[in-house]
Amino acid sequence: MSMKRTILTSTLLLFGLLAFGTLRAQELKCDVRVNSSQVEGSDKTIYQNLQTALYEFLNNTKFTEINFKQSEKIECSILINIKSRENEYFTADINIGLSRSTSTPTHTSPS
Repeated sequence: MSMKRTILTSTLLLFGLLAFGTLRAQELKCDVRVNSSQVEGSDKTIYQNLQTALYEFLNNTKFTEINFKQSEKIECSILINIKSRENEYFTADINIGLSRSTSTPTHTSPS
């Protein structure tokens, strides 16, 4: 399996899990970081491209026909920490944090 296919498969799996977990879709306001500092001798543009693609997909995709205000979007942060790379296989930790507004606009709660 090529490296691009591996990254694409991992990305699609992540999005599938995120989409499957919510029956009612809502738009996201998401910060995405891909940290590859532990991987030596690897083309860093691969990780930068992954970070950009994830950010653009999550923040620019309309999951419903509803027009959400910026303050109504679910805030999230995703950190993908690439631990190692061996040929076309990657080992990584993914941390996902979510919060959304409650009925009080200045108060948020974890989702």
